[in-house]
Amino acid sequence: MAQEFLTGPARFGLLAAAHDPAAPLFVESIRAASRQPGMQREVVQADAPAQFAVPFVRQLVRERVQGLVLQARFPYASRSLAESALRYLARPGGNMTGVSANLPAMVGKQLQLLQEVTPGLQRAAFLGSTDDLATRLFVEQARNTAGLLGVAMQVVLVSQSREFATAVQSMVRERAQVVIVQPLFSNSGAGPLAGLLAHNRLPSVTAQRNYAVAGGLMAYGFSREEVSRRTASFVDRVLKGAAPASLPVEEPTAYELVVNLKTAKAIGVTVPNGVLLRADEVIQ
Repeated sequence: MAQEFLTGPARFGLLAAAHDPAAPLFVESIRAASRQPGMQREVVQADAPAQFAVPFVRQLVRERVQGLVLQARFPYASRSLAESALRYLARPGGNMTGVSANLPAMVGKQLQLLQEVTPGLQRAAFLGSTDDLATRLFVEQARNTAGLLGVAMQVVLVSQSREFATAVQSMVRERAQVVIVQPLFSNSGAGPLAGLLAHNRLPSVTAQRNYAVAGGLMAYGFSREEVSRRTASFVDRVLKGAAPASLPVEEPTAYELVVNLKTAKAIGVTVPNGVLLRADEVIQ
């Protein structure tokens, strides 16, 4: 594959998450890496809803791309998506590498943050998707961490945003005190969901900054800028001749915590100074 990129024009596919506010930054980083003197490169992009990704992988294959770049935050470390990509773009020696956004691993830290802002936390809820192949990983992390912290964990799974109201009513009935939101729901539906949870005075957190900006209490996850930069670096190295199989998959090393104090005040939550001091961004 490396030689294909080095000899003549090359086409590589970019599979990005639909409605992801970080997508423009990611796309520009990838395109910038492909604009090198003396090299003609074409990027074929597909914007895919995360839970329906496999058909978009097939679409890129039909476009005869010679390589595939998965937006790092998009697959949520979903093994099945990676296996699908490998099946359709297999080459001798392997063609997959990059930065893995292991979002399920963030759930433990997110619950700990909610525990810090909710003294005496006893009941938590996890709002997840029935359609996301990675949901079981999120649920497993949520339940394991809750068990370690001595917190009861309610799991509520929905398939569409119109089910949010019913889901939140269920949490209120079960006396949930805080909510962890699966990142899939913090893209296009971030504002309505954050508002609904705030209306019911439920502190909530997810992995993506835009959720806190839209009115959620907190967001804790990897740095979008760092992942975009490092993914572009992978593309740059492959375009210059490195074999993907020789580049180990990496995980993010920079994380960001965003706290919305306006929401905290509205729902009656006092955010400890220790949390505010650790925050990368505080929304007043």
